[in-house]
Amino acid sequence: MNAADVIKGPLITEKLDRAREKFRQYAFVVDREATKHDVQRAVEALFRVNVEAVRTHIIRGKSKRVGRSIGQRPNYKKAIVTLKEGDKIDDHAVPISVVAFRGMEFCKVRNRRKLRIGIAG
Repeated sequence: MNAADVIKGPLITEKLDRAREKFRQYAFVVDREATKHDVQRAVEALFRVNVEAVRTHIIRGKSKRVGRSIGQRPNYKKAIVTLKEGDKIDDHAVPISVVAFRGMEFCKVRNRRKLRIGIAG
């Protein structure tokens, strides 16, 4: 599996911001078929860091209702990557191929436009 195909995008929440500062943990939305080893190799290749541990789990999509119609958000896989001491991923170092993915709408990402401007500029 290609490294850019494994990692679909970053996952940014307030809780993960605290984990990033305190425990060197970064979260990504990854391909459903990707294993922990695939995620580790992809993060090391894309960001040039050393990975200490990878935890993954599948987030089930919520049922949502609009009027009488009931739908469901898609399921996705989340990976929490712990980096070795001294390594860090800059917010502006995320490759454009990782940020611009189709499933960004259901991720908890701050502002998609800000991320692209921060990378390009």
